[in-house]
Amino acid sequence: MTAYDAVSLANIINNIVCSLIGCSFLFRVSKNVDGHKKQASICFFLLFFFLGIAFATLTMRAWLPIIFSIFFNNALYLCVSYMMLFGVMCWYNTPPTRRHFIIFAIHVILLPSATVWLYLYSPSFIARVYLTGGNNAIINFILFLFCWRNRTTNGSGEKMLVSAALMGILVSLLPSTLMTITHDISLFLVSIIISQNVACYFVLGALLSLYLFDQIDWHYHRSIRDELTGLYNRRYFNERLNAMSSGGLTPGVIAIVDIDHFKRVNDSFGHDVGDRIIQIGRASCRERVCLYV
Repeated sequence: MTAYDAVSLANIINNIVCSLIGCSFLFRVSKNVDGHKKQASICFFLLFFFLGIAFATLTMRAWLPIIFSIFFNNALYLCVSYMMLFGVMCWYNTPPTRRHFIIFAIHVILLPSATVWLYLYSPSFIARVYLTGGNNAIINFILFLFCWRNRTTNGSGEKMLVSAALMGILVSLLPSTLMTITHDISLFLVSIIISQNVACYFVLGALLSLYLFDQIDWHYHRSIRDELTGLYNRRYFNERLNAMSSGGLTPGVIAIVDIDHFKRVNDSFGHDVGDRIIQIGRASCRERVCLYV
């Protein structure tokens, strides 16, 4: 084994470990979320699952026919790109439809088949490189457009997805670009290793940030709203007042509403009825009224 082979194997094993960490993290996350975020977690879990298998098949090139590696590696990397796209779609509560899955299935079969055909019947190595890199870049570009379209609702974590999409485009095109410029197969192989490392860690970091900031935002919104009515509470009132006063004098009105003798309702009819009355009253209040009971 040459020094290059040893370094390549070490990087592959390193990426397999990274994929296992991603699978473990997202499996635990999927147990603690529900709805569309659970669907997103499952897609992201499959992303790292396919990525780990793709890295594992690279270690088998010495024992398996090269056609096997060409077909399954390209199929698996394409699955990774699609799972990232489908996961983000689920995160924004627009899950993929049957049509999306049909396109995904056809694409995953046709692209690897085309690369095998090029390997068998075409002497152009660069055509195969452009075909695989370009297809993955297109999916990441669609991911970028989807995130951009939903940018008005982006939180801190979602913004990392935009960066991950842009990085996905870059690492998909980097090997083919270097091959076109230098025609050096060694540099091409090095760029493949670098691209895989960057993509693996960048996607893992983006998803960690996504769920971390989502939890931070969730706890913050719970801290500024009354649990019973959903109205803003005193903490939000103080934050907004400080923000308005620090920005200069702004004309405005402050209204504080109190319910007199409401204890009689609770004593006479019970707290459940009292809570229901407050909730009904909340429906007739404007959103920015602070209610203290």
